[in-house]
Amino acid sequence: MKEDTFGETSQPQLDRPGAGLPAIELFIAKRIVAAKYRKMSRDEVIADFERERVLISGIASRVAPEIGSKRVLVKRQRGMEDSSRFWSIYMVLDHLRIVNEAVSSFIGLLGEGKCPHDQADTAKVKPAAGVGPEVIDVFNATCRDLAGVVASIDRLDTRVKHPHPWFGPFDAGQWHHMAAFHMTLHRKQIEAILRELS
Repeated sequence: MKEDTFGETSQPQLDRPGAGLPAIELFIAKRIVAAKYRKMSRDEVIADFERERVLISGIASRVAPEIGSKRVLVKRQRGMEDSSRFWSIYMVLDHLRIVNEAVSSFIGLLGEGKCPHDQADTAKVKPAAGVGPEVIDVFNATCRDLAGVVASIDRLDTRVKHPHPWFGPFDAGQWHHMAAFHMTLHRKQIEAILRELS
């Protein structure tokens, strides 16, 4: 099967959701994520997150609904599971919405000194296939909510931590940093989808 644009009924063979990253890639990613976290200030992470929100929202708002809802198979990017590469632009935003809601909850609880009960699981944050342009406003709302939760916490280097499924225990600041990094990763996916569609 040709790896480009697929119709709604054609399904490429991909890894199962939650399969994770290849071992060597995960090994490298752990070191990159840790190094970037040590170098970036809270304000820099806030600015990165907002910049990505604006870029993602802008792209999604400019495309016609039939383009935004078209599922496209793209090459797997470093840091992205194989199962996540056959999405539409709106599906990417839905995934970001789901993750931002979870991360907001984690950060809020960690900021209160509480350990979240919900386990972070990449298999549980996959988007709905039929999502449409209504997801743009919901995505923006979850970004504002996450920013509000972060602003309400004095210190993000919390004593209590909650494990990321790939990177291990994260304090609130690390979860915040991951949210910004995650937005960048999927903004690149959206750009790859657009390239395939053009």
